Amino acid sequence: GDYPAAATLIAACAVMPTPESELRLSRLRPDDEIGEAVLSAFRDMGANMRREGDTLIIRGGQRLHGIQVDGDRMIDCIPVMVAAACFAEGESVFYNIEGLHYKESDRIDDLCHELSKAGCDVTPQRNAIVVRGRPQGIEGGVTVDGHSDHRVLMALAIAGMRSQQGLTLTSVEHIAKSYPHFFEELQRLSRGV
Repeated sequence: GDYPAAATLIAACAVMPTPESELRLSRLRPDDEIGEAVLSAFRDMGANMRREGDTLIIRGGQRLHGIQVDGDRMIDCIPVMVAAACFAEGESVFYNIEGLHYKESDRIDDLCHELSKAGCDVTPQRNAIVVRGRPQGIEGGVTVDGHSDHRVLMALAIAGMRSQQGLTLTSVEHIAKSYPHFFEELQRLSRGV
């Protein structure tokens, strides 16, 4: 399975405030190094997950808590994990991620700038992102720029799911690069809320 895409849906489900939000992801190989690192980080955060064969079942409604994550093995998953950490209790630190400065956008500075506009408490550093979570959610009600980067856009969409007034995202067409049905999946996931 595609763990960067799966990480996006896991993050979206994990931040949902109700246990009625449930997600089933099939064909995720349990021996995938990136996948196991991603799942371990979400488990450490407190996400409610279990495996049934090759299917991973995630439920919302759990109180998430801050974590320390070495992002080197799962660099493309860090933006959505940062978005999830914005709604966890306490502080999260994602380190060893300097390579994110050199992706389709500057995924450290651009992501932190847009999440801050939305009401999240995030601090960019050269090789890290520090997040002070707001479990109650964020205000939202602003327009955020996806910087033509599918991973930044997906992270901002997750933040928008937990904002009181929603977020308006620009350049959403870039999500089609990696996940053309992303918004349909989010809409289906959020029906339980």
